[in-house]
Amino acid sequence: MDNGTVINEPIIEEIAFLSGSRTRFHALRALQEGNGLTKGDLRDRLDASRTTVGRNLEALCKRGLVAKAGSGYTITRTGETIAAAFSELVGTVEIASRLEPLLRWLPEEFDVDLRQLAGAELILAEETNPYAPVNRHVEALKRAEDVRLFIGVTGQHAWEIAHRRVVDEGATHEYVVGSRVVETLRSDPNYTEPCEAMLGTGRFELSVYDGEVPYYLGLLDETIQIGAEDEEGMPRALVETDINGVGKWANDTYNKHRGRSTPFSMEAAP
Repeated sequence: MDNGTVINEPIIEEIAFLSGSRTRFHALRALQEGNGLTKGDLRDRLDASRTTVGRNLEALCKRGLVAKAGSGYTITRTGETIAAAFSELVGTVEIASRLEPLLRWLPEEFDVDLRQLAGAELILAEETNPYAPVNRHVEALKRAEDVRLFIGVTGQHAWEIAHRRVVDEGATHEYVVGSRVVETLRSDPNYTEPCEAMLGTGRFELSVYDGEVPYYLGLLDETIQIGAEDEEGMPRALVETDINGVGKWANDTYNKHRGRSTPFSMEAAP
């Protein structure tokens, strides 16, 4: 179904039928997992009254999702298909709802499949801990040997950790940065001197992105981080996950942005 298709009323009613009753949906799921369940089995599994279970089984049978089979009930092929699709929808809604504090700050071009972030940990900037996303980023920097970052802002603590890891401890870092980071590196001695030292090791590569950096993306060994900031550049949320789920997207996205960048120079272009 394409985005321009109008969903007709009967389909909406079918969706509402299943979503409008906890008992109906869970009865269908229970029969999907184990056919031949009796009303008594379903009462025990759903913790619902005999009347409620019976009424909902009758409704499911009427719509062809469930069929009577001896003393029990079995899910039909149509029921199997709808139950699987509905379960996927429920999972997607659950993931999107949980990640909403991050998604609200991300642009439309953020194109990751949210299902790949199902197991991701969400770290939020809260009133009692406004720098929680930054602190999680720094903790990952302290551990990682191979770091690639796509960043639009930076902070002194993170820069100090990066300097120590690259210059003193032999880590390899590669950054694609936005214009605000470039201005900071060229104008602030707290960043300029460590940057020059890192570049001098041959283990630090820095390039400048041609455009606005829409969000933070970090690939730190086997860890993937995605972060968002508000209009004032303050970090608002970060998700952290391992490379198994979202690794391909992260690699492809980083390489795409790196391909749109140019080598950094400490001297501004004339």
